[in-house]
Amino acid sequence: MVRRATLTALLFLVSLHWAGAAVGPAPFRVFGMAPDSTGRLYVYGGPKCNQLAILDGKRWTPLSPAGPGGEAVVQGILGLKGGRVVVLWELKKGKWAAMILKDMVVEKTIPFDWSDGSRTTVNAVEDSRGRIWLSGSSQWIVRLEPESGRAISYDAKPFCWTRDTNWYPFHFFEDTRGGCWIWSNNGKDGRFVPLRVDGETLSGISMVDEPKDDILDVLRKDGDFMWLVGRNHLYVMNLDSFRVEKVHGPARQSFADPVSLVPYGEGWLLIERRNGDKKAWELTADRVWVQRDLPSAISACEAHSNDRTYCQTTDGAFLLAQEGAIFFPFGKTTSEVIDWRRGWTMGAAREIVSLPNDRVVVFTRDVRSPEFAVVNSREFLEEKPAADVMDVPAREAWVVDSQDRVFTFFEEKDQLRVWNGTEWMRIQLPHELGTSSTRDVVIDAQERIWVVPAYNDSDEVGVLSSNLQDWDVLPEIKAALVKYRDELGAAFQNSSFIKPIVGGNGYIAFQTSASRLYLWDGKEWREWPSEEITGRRNRIDISQPFYSPEGDLCVMTNRPKMTYRLVDGKSWQFDPRSLAGDEVWQDRTGSRVERKVPEGFEPRNIKEPYVSEDNLGRTWVAGAQQLYIFRNGKTVPVFRDGRVHPFLDRCEIGEVRVDKAGNTWIQQHYPLPARVMIPNRNPLPDKVALKLDEWGRLQLETDSRNEIEFRLDEGKWTSLKSSECALGYVFQGKHAVEVRFITPDLDVAGPVRLECEFPMPVEKQFAHFAARFATGTDQEREEAVALLKQKPAEALEVLREWKPESEIEKWWVEAAVQECEREAAKRR
Repeated sequence: MVRRATLTALLFLVSLHWAGAAVGPAPFRVFGMAPDSTGRLYVYGGPKCNQLAILDGKRWTPLSPAGPGGEAVVQGILGLKGGRVVVLWELKKGKWAAMILKDMVVEKTIPFDWSDGSRTTVNAVEDSRGRIWLSGSSQWIVRLEPESGRAISYDAKPFCWTRDTNWYPFHFFEDTRGGCWIWSNNGKDGRFVPLRVDGETLSGISMVDEPKDDILDVLRKDGDFMWLVGRNHLYVMNLDSFRVEKVHGPARQSFADPVSLVPYGEGWLLIERRNGDKKAWELTADRVWVQRDLPSAISACEAHSNDRTYCQTTDGAFLLAQEGAIFFPFGKTTSEVIDWRRGWTMGAAREIVSLPNDRVVVFTRDVRSPEFAVVNSREFLEEKPAADVMDVPAREAWVVDSQDRVFTFFEEKDQLRVWNGTEWMRIQLPHELGTSSTRDVVIDAQERIWVVPAYNDSDEVGVLSSNLQDWDVLPEIKAALVKYRDELGAAFQNSSFIKPIVGGNGYIAFQTSASRLYLWDGKEWREWPSEEITGRRNRIDISQPFYSPEGDLCVMTNRPKMTYRLVDGKSWQFDPRSLAGDEVWQDRTGSRVERKVPEGFEPRNIKEPYVSEDNLGRTWVAGAQQLYIFRNGKTVPVFRDGRVHPFLDRCEIGEVRVDKAGNTWIQQHYPLPARVMIPNRNPLPDKVALKLDEWGRLQLETDSRNEIEFRLDEGKWTSLKSSECALGYVFQGKHAVEVRFITPDLDVAGPVRLECEFPMPVEKQFAHFAARFATGTDQEREEAVALLKQKPAEALEVLREWKPESEIEKWWVEAAVQECEREAAKRR
């Protein structure tokens, strides 16, 4: 079933909008749709392409029983006059049925034969007398008569010079006089073949000045003529004489390469391609050609009578384009681009159909968008507020240093781009690095920036100083690794090229994608192909190198998992143990890490969402043209007030990171742009101060009503639970406390850094804690034990010298000693 195979590219149905109001999703995956004359929308689809449903207002109604049953599938649907709809069922090869519905009830079913099975599309048209014409790539055209229930077949093959009906589908056309025609380009030398319908037969005609051109479309013009849209010219044909003439525009200039001719108000709208550019012309009701504005920023689709890339409303006409649509208002020569700025969230749509009350239905067939949406067309005529998002056209290379500077490449091959906190700087690469199209960027332990070839270990390497002033260019990666081997750190940890490791005696080892291992033994580079390591005849994938517990250099094979170790730096020996895990296998697939939507997140109806956690502990969820933040059971949309941006149309997020300035950097799985940055929305941190009592108890002084998180001395961030803003106790020395505030919108303000110094010796402070065992409450005694455990060695010195004066005090002192001894044992 070719049509079903074509439509499997459709993704899921995420959301639907009726005149701006949300409607629930269809009961199944939608493959095709048709509105009836009352404004109801009929759709078909489902796993077996045999289900029907109707959207009436905001409610879906499945049709049951859906169809003839068995293996029958729907191959097309068409809205008819009088509020009726015809559904075309293919029962089995060559056997069909046309089901006519009215008011959601099956009114009549017409069985018919259609023997040719080579159809890729089914074109269905209703003529002025209510008859239904079916055509496609088959040589047979079928006419259905709903009143009588008859089905009449017409054979067009005798009129085809090439006798090949698979390449040129036939089309039905009705002229202004009610005459019926079948036409195709399947004549001699691929020429135009117009066939008149005479009752139940077809007859050819002899054209005068036959166009030696491919005819792309045929439309009714006025009383005595029909339009012929050719690949190279626009023509009219007289219905009486069959004379064909070229149509000329202003100054008798012919139209070159007319790609679309569509009705427009009381006239016509023509789009031609001239010298690579498209131009738009309007033929007014006074038969005057007027040039119309056609935006060059968006590529218009072609529009023909047998597709749905164009529709008219009461205000003008919509023509679909590459990432949106173009609107041509009536009574003006201007046009408007309908894209994300106007709230277009359907990506590259394929069909647009007008409905009553200025509504349109858009069928997208775009993997980034919902399958279709029903909207009020006038919503597209108002520009929406844009979300504050900066596109970052970065390539694969992306690294961040300790100063929060970002290093990457844009389209320029000879410039390194650096985000310095406020803008993107350009740093010219040394000419010795050449013009390699793919590079990686890494940062070593001394904050030097390495520009390395992404796939070729013999290309030059540039090393830039941390102050971004001086370049050191080395002839290849091996030379750079040897020179800076003591300062590599975790430079290549996230590299997609190599992951070198440094061992004892300054040894360096790395593996390439060609399954070849390299080793610097302190004097020279040595190399082994995987065949030599494993003793096999053919090349086999090997893991990144690693060191065994005994200090031997090792690699692994994956299937089966086996280890090979280099013994005495001379020969490779097999070890049946699996000495390493998946961490030594580099993922070159680019697959995203699957994360589930957190419990408590709303809305729950987002299908296949993208989920990521940022470095502040918040969960980001993307889907349904929106981006959400989730934290501690609360969900907040990132953009409100109807704000729009093309980033939200695809919103396939990966890594999310908030820099020190509060800007949010989001990696995208959809390639362009590779990343976006949401600037800090400037929530100011609340006023806060530290209060330190004489015994080391630390607390915050603030009137903030926001949620507060803190960390002490570079430790873990912790939510502040105490109503007294108590942070706990500190010991002798200087201390730093960082505080940040989480607003109701889940924005993070801060951090604010506060410092203090506590002078009391630990022994005196611990003696104060131990004194609680005699006179404190049980809660105070438990707190004292917990504090003493933080420094078990110093606490034991105090406790072992302590002289308890009661049995209760003695019991607590002994309990504290036991706890401190356990803690001291853990730290050994």
